[in-house]
Amino acid sequence: MLDIFGEAGRVSSMTHVFKQMQEKGIKIDDITYTSLMHWLSNAGDVDGAVQIWEEMRAQGCWSSRFRIRRKP
Repeated sequence: MLDIFGEAGRVSSMTHVFKQMQEKGIKIDDITYTSLMHWLSNAGDVDGAVQIWEEMRAQGCWSSRFRIRRKP
């Protein structure tokens, strides 16, 4: 769902759905964080992408050379 909004350029809808996921207690994984950072940066919202990066790190995710993964 997030990728569909991001690809369509509907970043505000994408971030709204992301916030709803958080509020409902849905577990946010590394794929979700990566998707958000991708579409935010494509839309020119570098500060938003950095904020998501910081949140991801605070939640225990880390980046490898090839993708971002959650620490075991």
